[in-house]
Amino acid sequence: MTQLSNEQKNITSNLNKPVVASQGAVVANHRQPSTLSEDIQLGAVQLVQGASHYLLKNKEAKQGDIYNTATRKVVGGLEKPPFEFVLLAAQSVWHWYFLDVPKKEFAGVEPRIAQENPEYYQKDFETTKEDKHGNTRAAKPLRGIDAIVLDANNLKAAPLRLRFSKTSYWNGGRSLSTFKALQEKFGDKVYNVTLNLSVTEQEGNDNTWMTLAVGEGRKLTPEEIKIVEIWYNDFNTKPVAHSEDVEGE
Repeated sequence: MTQLSNEQKNITSNLNKPVVASQGAVVANHRQPSTLSEDIQLGAVQLVQGASHYLLKNKEAKQGDIYNTATRKVVGGLEKPPFEFVLLAAQSVWHWYFLDVPKKEFAGVEPRIAQENPEYYQKDFETTKEDKHGNTRAAKPLRGIDAIVLDANNLKAAPLRLRFSKTSYWNGGRSLSTFKALQEKFGDKVYNVTLNLSVTEQEGNDNTWMTLAVGEGRKLTPEEIKIVEIWYNDFNTKPVAHSEDVEGE
């Protein structure tokens, strides 16, 4: 058997040690993950409505479109094919909105937990919250669903945020939650099938508005499931609620 020289032994030993940078910082070696899932920048899937001024102004999308902020492309919408996605995680939340502007302004999000904050469910409940400038303003919580999803046609792309708020909570949001609950209740994975995100037009009180709707799609192939499971293991245990304002009426 060939004997290693002292120099070769030192080289071999050093390959398995972390590299220590100046001032005591440790740089991960090749055996450690170089990026945490929390450091991945997530885009969003948005429903373009009247509040989406920057989209409409730049003519990147029009009213009723489903827009992917990561690719800056329209991926579905009213009278368009649905956006096909795979669910990684979803969470029941309260979406807070400031009330002192004509169009409710997003004020934050917090988890919605059974038996907690029963006053939030009262139709006339209002309180105050501080905005980012430290101003105290009237605010109200609305039931919502925040989700992390994958583009079913580009599974290796970074996950996307998806929000169901206001009228879309009662339509697409509850459909998504029902699907998730049934899959889990009977021992099925939420990512075994795709879901279709579409847009419906609704009318009432002399107004017309768009809402998101969710329907079940196709079964994933074994090869697709292998890719999805990599993302699922990273994101299913992480907090889902999005602190940023993600448009999704």
